[in-house]
Amino acid sequence: MEKGTSVKKKIRIGNAGGYWGDDLDALRKVGRAFLDARDPHAARLVLSHSAEAGGGAEDLNMLGIACHQAGDTAGALDAFRRARDAGSVSAVYNLATMAEEMGLDEMAEELRDEAPRKPDGLLLRKGGA
Repeated sequence: MEKGTSVKKKIRIGNAGGYWGDDLDALRKVGRAFLDARDPHAARLVLSHSAEAGGGAEDLNMLGIACHQAGDTAGALDAFRRARDAGSVSAVYNLATMAEEMGLDEMAEELRDEAPRKPDGLLLRKGGA
């Protein structure tokens, strides 16, 4: 691929040719790159595919962050819930952060208290996406 090709174009070209297909590691890396680039809509597309292809708690937690950053509260809550059920402690903390954003401080505290240990992955930034 030529130098200077955008990440979105690379994904489009790669997926059209079946380059990444269901390669969870590649999908996870690309989804994380989109999150780092502050492109939650592209991240959501890639991470949704990762989750559908059998991705685990880390993928679902990142999908929740992408949904939250894109303004999709229901999608974020669903992804974080699924990630929590798959064993992500970070997802529990992210659910707590969302509860605080909704003014549900008691629920947020209960969620953090139920977490078995410190978070192990990506977290929402308090006070903003």
